[in-house]
Amino acid sequence: MKRTLLKIVVIILAVILIAPLALPKHCHIERGIDIAASPEAAFAVVSDQSRQKEWSPWVQMDPETVATTTGSGLGSVYKFESPKSGSGTSTIVGLEAPRLVKYHLEMIKPMAGQFDAQMRIEPTATGCHLTWAYDQDMSYMMRIAGLFMEKMVGNPYQQGVENLKKLLETKA
Repeated sequence: MKRTLLKIVVIILAVILIAPLALPKHCHIERGIDIAASPEAAFAVVSDQSRQKEWSPWVQMDPETVATTTGSGLGSVYKFESPKSGSGTSTIVGLEAPRLVKYHLEMIKPMAGQFDAQMRIEPTATGCHLTWAYDQDMSYMMRIAGLFMEKMVGNPYQQGVENLKKLLETKA
């Protein structure tokens, strides 16, 4: 009995330690949506970190989120703390009006980590197409968590672009 239990434990540990070798080192997720608003209007919202409370899916998930914004434009920092979503910072590291906003995020809780995100805005005949993208290089053990990133990030990103569509089309 003890021998069988030991074998099971060894197999489980081997899978946990070896499985990451077969998993991707990089995680990329994006969601996009067509919006009946100008690229300039979309850019004005996504490049202003103080406006995240109007469309962020994480703020909707936890209305008790406490956030502060320091500065505006390039280098502005959005610092957040939420009992449900965790805490961290988002810094704008690139701006190309009216088509691109690049962010660098540092999570502190619930799990420390860093990743990059961007909002790409392309003009269309009826307004613009907005794409919210997520990129993260995965450490060896984080590759296992990468199996769940599509749901953990993809679903909120979808909600975020839908929120932006509603916000921008209501004000357009």
